[in-house]
Amino acid sequence: YIHYIEWKDPYPFKIEEIENAENCGQNIFLQGLLEKNNLMDILQNFILYETDKDSGIRLKKICRYQQFRAVNKAIHRLVNGKDSLSRGGVVWHTQGSGKSLTMVFLARKIRHIPELADAIIVVVTDRIDLDNQIFNTFMRTLSGTTTPVHAETVSEMKKLLSLAQPQVITTTIQKFQSDKDERVILKDEKQGTGLNFEKEFEVLTTKSNVIVLVDEAHRSQYKEMARNMRDALPNAAFIGFTGTPIDREDKSTPRTFGSYIDKYSIQQSVDDGETVRIIYEGRRPDLQIKGDSLEELFEQAFEDKTDEEKEAIKAKYGSKKTLVESDDRIDDIAQDLLRHYKAQVYPNGFKAQVVCVSREACVKYYNALNKHMVEIIGEPLEAKIIFSGKLNDLPYLKKYYTTKVEQDGIIKRFIKPLSEDKLAFIIVKDMLLTGFDAPVEQVMYLDSPLKEHNLLQAIARVNRTCGDRKKCGYVVDYYGVSNFLEEALSIFDKKELGQPMESTDSVYKQMLSYRESVMGIFAGADKNNIDELVKCIEPEDKRAEFEMAYKRFAGTMEQLLPGHVPMENINDLRWLTYIRAATKARFEPESELNISDCGEKVKKIIYDHLKSLGVQQWIKPITLFDPDFNKKIGKLKSDEAIASAM
Repeated sequence: YIHYIEWKDPYPFKIEEIENAENCGQNIFLQGLLEKNNLMDILQNFILYETDKDSGIRLKKICRYQQFRAVNKAIHRLVNGKDSLSRGGVVWHTQGSGKSLTMVFLARKIRHIPELADAIIVVVTDRIDLDNQIFNTFMRTLSGTTTPVHAETVSEMKKLLSLAQPQVITTTIQKFQSDKDERVILKDEKQGTGLNFEKEFEVLTTKSNVIVLVDEAHRSQYKEMARNMRDALPNAAFIGFTGTPIDREDKSTPRTFGSYIDKYSIQQSVDDGETVRIIYEGRRPDLQIKGDSLEELFEQAFEDKTDEEKEAIKAKYGSKKTLVESDDRIDDIAQDLLRHYKAQVYPNGFKAQVVCVSREACVKYYNALNKHMVEIIGEPLEAKIIFSGKLNDLPYLKKYYTTKVEQDGIIKRFIKPLSEDKLAFIIVKDMLLTGFDAPVEQVMYLDSPLKEHNLLQAIARVNRTCGDRKKCGYVVDYYGVSNFLEEALSIFDKKELGQPMESTDSVYKQMLSYRESVMGIFAGADKNNIDELVKCIEPEDKRAEFEMAYKRFAGTMEQLLPGHVPMENINDLRWLTYIRAATKARFEPESELNISDCGEKVKKIIYDHLKSLGVQQWIKPITLFDPDFNKKIGKLKSDEAIASAM
């Protein structure tokens, strides 16, 4: 009965309307699934056949209750909305709850609604691998109804959208990049490169029967490419799908797409057995300085530097990142990590992901894990690094660089059970933290300062179900992200999402006011003469006035993007940014101190004089959904805990 789940919502009816619903869940099932109209709807629109790409077995899939509810709510908006914004919105369904299939069900039902039957459905992602993944999902499940088209080039995408034929098109947001204007607007010899504005993105179709489904809608939807997409499709309806919406002053998923269409939370997913609960455990190394204080060591090593240069050196190189990369610290953590893995994960044959602060740290973890693997685990399990490479990488980093084909091969090995493939650890910096589905992964070892939606996306890698033996996922924190975690989870505790917001019109008017203020500083000057423009703000007080005005204007632009901002205003911001850079280069060259030669010396001081006292348990294992999670975290905020953190 592993694939059977409870039908918990009688939509379109309310639970309060169902007799004895609290004590008899069967009544909700009867009214929600077997009610005549719902049952006919499910038979026609919510049953799919998909061939498993590995086994070749043909599978029959029926929707879950939240998929049925979300699709029908979206259809209602698309049919009854009065404008683009009211026809769109956000489907907030937590990671692992089947958002890709929800999009397939929606596309299928759109084809069966008379008012929407001629719709052009555009499915947009922000990564090539996700684009390929979702195209293949649509191909496997919808090819009998309509054949999806994969727009792999900009010209192909423009052609398909211009034709506006009723079909399903999958593409990436990057295809909406503007072309550069060939004319150089400003040229400053000290900066080396000139300023070129970007051209207006062309309107591809003005038809209102375009429906854009955006996957991972919390990402890549607040900048210029997203604005270009809306300019190209001015009358389209946009529906965003995300498990981690953003609702901040500068970026807001519901403000960009429209209000929430449907919500399905992490807790609901765990309660339904669609995902497993996540157990969080904080463990942190205590670091102690050997010999004299670090302050004195800096004084000795850099006595030839000015006080200002010393402070800049410490700010750039004496950071927490440098401490986190300490050899002794990583070696101690690797041993603790292996002991935890052997006790908690290894017995059931699951695997682990290690998230590091840098590529340098990835290599150090790789070496440390291999050094202690056999001694602690008892057999030579394998670890692999996946990170992106750069042309100027040092040899010890290039040694671990892998091509896309090699990375795909590593992932294929990793997702197999441990009994079939001994690749047990995958080590990353920022790859495979989103859109990576590996049910066999049960634990994530965090040694990186992830925040907000990035943190929630990352920890969800361990929440996928994988047979009866996987009762939970583990997040083991060696960096100290409990405050970030508490902040990221707080959005799920609100009965109503988000805070009361100003209207878009109000923010737009404020932006125009700020624009007038900052542009007025250069009134009367030749807008194409960089010397004349810089001279306008030569006095120090004028530069301070310009800096304040620039930041206000840029801040409101950030809040309004990707929509509601004419290209004229975006180019104004580019023009001002160029002047700002030229001004700093001319009047504040000393602010960029030459301390590039100090990096390795500082690291050597820190590494030579750090002593790792071993890893202590920092937060005892607790589930993220304990009723008193916040209280338990709060208890840590004693003077002793703060001192330990420092």
